[in-house]
Amino acid sequence: MAQIPGQKAQKIELLRQILWIFLGSTVLSWLSVTIESGELPLALFTIGCASVAVVSAICFALLKQGMLKSAAWLYLCWIFGLQVGVIINEGLQVAAVVSFIACIFIAGFTLSAMAAGWVAAAVAPVVIGGRLLEQHGLTPIEPMQTEFMRTAILITSFIGAGFLAFVAIRMQERFNAARLRSERESIAQLERSRALTAFSRDI
Repeated sequence: MAQIPGQKAQKIELLRQILWIFLGSTVLSWLSVTIESGELPLALFTIGCASVAVVSAICFALLKQGMLKSAAWLYLCWIFGLQVGVIINEGLQVAAVVSFIACIFIAGFTLSAMAAGWVAAAVAPVVIGGRLLEQHGLTPIEPMQTEFMRTAILITSFIGAGFLAFVAIRMQERFNAARLRSERESIAQLERSRALTAFSRDI
């Protein structure tokens, strides 16, 4: 079914808010990590956070041009790639799994159910493969995160995912309310037209 302009505008606004949410959670993660991390972990984590900011800026520019699919897939692929790197280097972390789940929801909310299915199909072998690699002692390759860092990143990941769900549901409720109001106005206008038509016939 073709996507009507109202739906696309809603999804563009939703993705824009999601980008801001995850930028905020990324900054919060970075601030938390600076408390305890050494120079090398902090430098690598800073590079990762900076890359998220750069990609987000590109996505904002694409959204401004109305390029919803390009912006959504770019962001999803980048976050997906970052989490794969985390799994290879640090092992299968809960925060990475939370990010993967968020990617599935982002695809579903901003693109389509089919897109969410494709992302889920890509996530499943990565998670299963990561667990198998850990069981065979092949990962983590060179873990650098302390327990405090892992906890801080996990908490901010949950906060970001929670805000994502809240914003997406609220925007959907607003869109449904607006659509219902528009349908009621259309029905009322149709009834008025019928009444005028009937009145003109009586005259």
